[in-house]
Amino acid sequence: DALCRLLGRPRATLRQQRFVDLVHPDDLPLLLRASAEGGSADVRLSRRDGGYQWVRLRNSVVADATEGPSLLLTVVEDIADWKAEVDMSSGTGTVESFTTGRTGLRPPLRYRPGAFG
Repeated sequence: DALCRLLGRPRATLRQQRFVDLVHPDDLPLLLRASAEGGSADVRLSRRDGGYQWVRLRNSVVADATEGPSLLLTVVEDIADWKAEVDMSSGTGTVESFTTGRTGLRPPLRYRPGAFG
């Protein structure tokens, strides 16, 4: 239910899609590496409104001592606010997560170093 709320998608819709289909195309290599290695990755997932939501995926392989790996457990953490703060402090980001996610503004505001004096 939390993922449904985060992405603005009904549960029935999410169940019909593969998780990989929600991932931004540029982030697919990160997802595949994290899945294979059982690690974590910061990726963008598509929202119902057409935008993307930054999340941190933490993958763990669940294994049985006799039968080996049986499933991949994934924890999804919303990191949009943190990502926006990091990007803004480095001067490379946008305030998209603050504008589109909070107020519905389109297009997102862009930060340009030196633009304000």
